[in-house]
Amino acid sequence: MGTYLRVGICVTIKTDKAKISAKNGADYLSETINLSLYDYREEEDFLVWTLQEHYLQKGLMDYLREQFELAYDMVDEGDVAHLFKVLQEQHSLEEFLSVARDWDKAFYHFQHNECIEPATIVCGKIRRCTRFKYEMIEFLNEGKVMMECDRILNYFERLLRMQQEKHPLAGATRIYIE
Repeated sequence: MGTYLRVGICVTIKTDKAKISAKNGADYLSETINLSLYDYREEEDFLVWTLQEHYLQKGLMDYLREQFELAYDMVDEGDVAHLFKVLQEQHSLEEFLSVARDWDKAFYHFQHNECIEPATIVCGKIRRCTRFKYEMIEFLNEGKVMMECDRILNYFERLLRMQQEKHPLAGATRIYIE
């Protein structure tokens, strides 16, 4: 059993409506998520942010291609090539989620998962504890992070190097575990 590092696109974010206000939830989320990419709605018990479909329809393929090149140095090979072929036939958020959920045709680099993040939100002078549930389409799933992580560290180094124009020292940065 190992520790897994998972990276994915948040397609839905939910939190308990009874515990925090929409403004408090949005303020908390906006520290790490660009909420302009999401539509907001209230359900009976939840505050919900859903990724706008057009971001998946128009940007998913290019985004995944770049991430796979950074992480794995592969895009047009085997399972990844087949994944791109399948994804080209999808057009709605539900269709993309269906591919990610389908265990009969499971793709290692395109999986559905959910994660729950506990959060403490300050509302005036009061601290409120809540949880955010993230529904994800994961595209990076690395196991045994502490033992076999060369590829994932290379991925992070490449991401840092993309900032070289703004921060020249990014080109001199290495990541390692000691």
